Amino acid sequence: MRGFTLIELLVVLLIVAGLTAAAVPMLGAASPPLETEVREFATFLREARSDAIAGNREVVVTVSEDGAYGTGDAPRRHRFESRPPVGATAAKIEQVDEATAGFRFFPDGSSTGGEVRIGDADAFVVTVEWLTGRVRIAR
Repeated sequence: MRGFTLIELLVVLLIVAGLTAAAVPMLGAASPPLETEVREFATFLREARSDAIAGNREVVVTVSEDGAYGTGDAPRRHRFESRPPVGATAAKIEQVDEATAGFRFFPDGSSTGGEVRIGDADAFVVTVEWLTGRVRIAR
């Protein structure tokens, strides 16, 4: 009866582990730049919601058609570096001007809701649910 020795099995496992460790960082780099920026924007919205809950205060995130976004109390504004077309649909009361919309997060986690469309034909849509304040990304 012929089989594998423990040393042979350990060598094979070591090779597989090395290849896996080398491949994992490459998977993250495979995301297109716009997808990465959309995920960062969604994270920004989620953090604003968390700040509203933790600080027991309202937090407003504004988004403009030129791709700039930020909060009223944040000293710096963020921007989609790839300059995709951006369109936002928000509650009328949160419409700052024709090119800028706002999303207000309340201390209970809810929001005024709306959505942001980022990109051309195959655009990403970031939705903020009004009742729960949940942020979702769809294509």
